[in-house]
Amino acid sequence: MKKIVDEKIKGYTTSAYKKINTYVISRTNRITIVIRNSGAAQSLKYKILAYANKETTDTDDAIEYTPETTLALGTAVEEVISNTAYAKIELYIKDGDGKTSFSISAIKQMEA
Repeated sequence: MKKIVDEKIKGYTTSAYKKINTYVISRTNRITIVIRNSGAAQSLKYKILAYANKETTDTDDAIEYTPETTLALGTAVEEVISNTAYAKIELYIKDGDGKTSFSISAIKQMEA
């Protein structure tokens, strides 16, 4: 089993949900996504949508894998997704109680 480390993503929240990244996981045994609220004063909200088909772009075809979750300022969370039949997941982030900065990193364990 080989590991692939995705690039770190940094950015700022907006008032509406914004897609931060799409992870194709159809041949992935496990993916760990670390979401860090690197801001100093505000919370952020995130959610993860999952799709059975990696070609699908309509969010109406998604299942809410991780419902809206609030992440306090200066904290981080690990979202671990393993042994799933989904083809891809998408990470969305928005303001919690105001604009803040964030960073994302992911490690995928692929099938050999």
